[in-house]
Amino acid sequence: MCFGMEKSKEVQTTSQTNPAVAAAASTNLTNTSGLTSNLPSNNTYGTQYGGNLTASLSPGQQGTIDAATGIANNGTGDAASSLIGQYAGAGPQSVTAGTIADGMSPYMNQYIMQALAPQLQQMDIQDAKTRAATNATATGSGAFGDARTGIEQGTNSFLSNVAREGLIGNAYNSAFNTAIGASAQDQANSLSAQNANAGYAETALGRALGGAQALQGLQTQQLGAQTSANALNQQDTAQQQAALTAAYNNWLQAQQSGLQALTGANQTVATGAQAFPASTTQTTSQPNNSGFSLAGALLGAL
Repeated sequence: MCFGMEKSKEVQTTSQTNPAVAAAASTNLTNTSGLTSNLPSNNTYGTQYGGNLTASLSPGQQGTIDAATGIANNGTGDAASSLIGQYAGAGPQSVTAGTIADGMSPYMNQYIMQALAPQLQQMDIQDAKTRAATNATATGSGAFGDARTGIEQGTNSFLSNVAREGLIGNAYNSAFNTAIGASAQDQANSLSAQNANAGYAETALGRALGGAQALQGLQTQQLGAQTSANALNQQDTAQQQAALTAAYNNWLQAQQSGLQALTGANQTVATGAQAFPASTTQTTSQPNNSGFSLAGALLGAL
């Protein structure tokens, strides 16, 4: 009898899920479903950030900006520009010296003849006395006098005229010299005054330029002080900005924390799946004729 013939085999494969991996995956799915289903009641996740992202200027910084604006618009610059325009637009100073003759007329004595009248009267009286004395001498010499009487009378008349003209001429000459001196002094005084005024004008222009520079320096100093104060007050604004940035970052972290936790859990499940297979596979044959094969082998040996 031969027992070597085997019956036909039917192969069957079955799979079984790893319980630990299945439980972790189920938990993650449950948590994800709960997170997404609770979105309407979640105060952060899935909503738009409602806080401020940029800090407002601090009161101190705003105050320094307003003060600097006021300084820039307080008219100091316009005043300085006006003074500079006066200095730059001023023409050259000029001095004019007049002639002595132009100023003589006021100093010429208009009452020379009135001043000479008493002296001329005295000369006339003296001349009359001289003529009377000459006539008396001629009468003593005869009814008609001698020939020397006429000559003496002519000489006396000539000398009298010379003396009269000399008196008048000296008076006018003295008045003329006085007028020249007074006019020359006035012209010198005028020239000196004009030179002084020209110097004063240049000094005033220099002071205008100095005033403009002083105004510009003052405005620059004031603006510099406000700039320094503004830089100090920026620390308050920076602190407020840091607080807003921190709040926004916290909000972002809250937005991502749930998903990050789920992602970490999924990564853990994936790592566990690699260490522990998610499922096992088992293969079986139907019917199991391994006993027949062994019996046939033994009988064949006999």
